[in-house]
Amino acid sequence: MPYDIEALRTVIGLLKDPALLLDTDGRTLAANRRSAALLRSCPEASRRTNADGERFFDGLPAAGDRVPWQTAARSVVKSGKPVHREGLIHGRRFDVMLAPLTGPDGQPCAVLCHAVEQAQPEPGRSRGSDGPDLQSILDQIPYGIFWKDLHSRYVGCNKPFADATGLADPREIAGLSDFQLFDPDMARTLHREDQEVVRSGRVLRKVEQQVTWSSGRSLDVEKLKLPLRSGTGDIIGVLGMVEDVTARRETEERLRAAKQEAERISAAKSSLFAAASHDLRQPIQAMSLFVALLANRVADPAALALVEKLRQSMTEYTTMLDALLDLSKLETGTLDPVIMPIRLQDLLRRLDDEFAPLAAEKGLRLTVVPTSLSVRSDPMLLDRMLRNLIANAIRYTAKGRILIGCRRRGKCACIDVQDTGIGIPADKLGQIFREFYQIGHDASGAREGAGLGLAIVHRISVSLHHEVSVSSRVGHGSRFSVEVPIEFSPEAAASQEG
Repeated sequence: MPYDIEALRTVIGLLKDPALLLDTDGRTLAANRRSAALLRSCPEASRRTNADGERFFDGLPAAGDRVPWQTAARSVVKSGKPVHREGLIHGRRFDVMLAPLTGPDGQPCAVLCHAVEQAQPEPGRSRGSDGPDLQSILDQIPYGIFWKDLHSRYVGCNKPFADATGLADPREIAGLSDFQLFDPDMARTLHREDQEVVRSGRVLRKVEQQVTWSSGRSLDVEKLKLPLRSGTGDIIGVLGMVEDVTARRETEERLRAAKQEAERISAAKSSLFAAASHDLRQPIQAMSLFVALLANRVADPAALALVEKLRQSMTEYTTMLDALLDLSKLETGTLDPVIMPIRLQDLLRRLDDEFAPLAAEKGLRLTVVPTSLSVRSDPMLLDRMLRNLIANAIRYTAKGRILIGCRRRGKCACIDVQDTGIGIPADKLGQIFREFYQIGHDASGAREGAGLGLAIVHRISVSLHHEVSVSSRVGHGSRFSVEVPIEFSPEAAASQEG
C-alpha cells in the first residue's frame, strides 16, 4: 500500500458520513465509526476478517444489498474512474461515491467509499408526488407489517409493528434481528419460521402464537409470513403481517369462563332440583295414603268435605310436582326420546277415556275424531304433550266443547286440540310457553294450574323436533297443533288404508 494507512484512517474518522477504504479485493482497510455502526462492523473486526480472507461485501446480509456494491467496486478497480451509485444498505437509501486511489504505476490500489443518506420525504409525501408514499400507507394499516432479508434481518416495517417492538421510528428496525427484539427462545422460533418460508417458498400462517419480547412483555398474535419476491420472481426475503389479538383472547377467555360457570350453576341447580323433587314424592305418597284411610274412617259430612278438599289439594300438588320433575329431566337431558311407530287412534282413545269425565264435570263435551294415521315419535313424550294441551283446554273453557282431531299436512300429521274457551290475546301468544306464565283467570275468575303445562309442551317439542303452533281469538277459543312425522312403513300404510 503506497499510502499511509494510519493517516487515511485518521482522515476517514473525521468524516461525519459513513466512509471506508477497501482494497482491490473488497477487504476493509479502514472504516469510521458511522460506517461501522451502519454496517454492523468495526475497524478491529475488519482487520480480523482480513486475516481470514473474507471480503467486506460478504458481510452484507442480503444479496439485494451486496451484489450492486460488489459490481460498483469492481468497476472502479477495472476502470480507474469514480462511480456514483444510489441504493439500499440495510434498508436505508444512500448516495454512495466510490473513488479509486492509484499507486505509483497509475493503477487503482484501493477504493474510497463515501455514503450520504438521502433525506426522507415528509410523512405522507412521496418524492415528486403530492400523494402519500408507500410507508405512509403502510403506517395506516392497523396490523403490524414487516419485511426481512434472506438472513432474517429486518429491512423495514410499518409504525404499528415499530410501536409493538418499542421502537420510536420504523426506520430504526433496519438491520436488526429478532435476537435483538425478542427473548432468545422466541427469536430462534421466528428465525426457523423465516428460513422455512425462504426454503419452501410457501405461506406460513399461525392462527395463534404468544410472542415474548426481550423486555419480558408477551402478546397473543395471529401471524402471516410469505416469501418476498423480486421483480424476476426470486425470493429475496420474508414479508410478514402480525395482528395483536391479546384483548380479543382475554375477552374470549372471560366469556368462556363465564359460560362454564353458568353451566356449572345450571347443572348443580338442575341436579339439586331433580333430587329434591324425587325426595318429595315419598311424603306426598304417604299423605295420599293417610287421606284415603281418613276418608274411610270419617262419617260426618262436614268432615268428609274437608277430607275431599285435602285430597284435591294433594292432587294439584302432585300434578305440579310431576310437572316440575318433567321440566327438570328435560333441562338436564336425562329424558331421552325413544322414537317408534305409534297408532294415533290408540293414543287418542286412552286420552278420551281419561279426560271425558273431567270435561263432563265442567259441563263440557269432549269429542275425539277417529283417525287411521300412524306417526313416528316417543309414545310417552307425545302422550305428555297432548295430555297437557287437553288439560289446558278444559281448564280455560267454561262452556262449549273440546275437539281433538288429526289432519295430514305433507309428510306430517297435525294433531289439533281446539276449544271454545277464553282465548289468548295476540300480544300474549309469544309468552304462553314460558315457565310459570298463566293467561290470567278462567271464566269463574279463579287461577288454576302452575303455569308449567305449555312450557313442558314447548320443551318436549324441541326435544322431539315436533313443531307446535297456536291460533286464538279472545272470547272464541284457541287451537293448538302439533306436527308429527307420519309413519310410512308397509304395516302402517295397510292400517291407514283400512
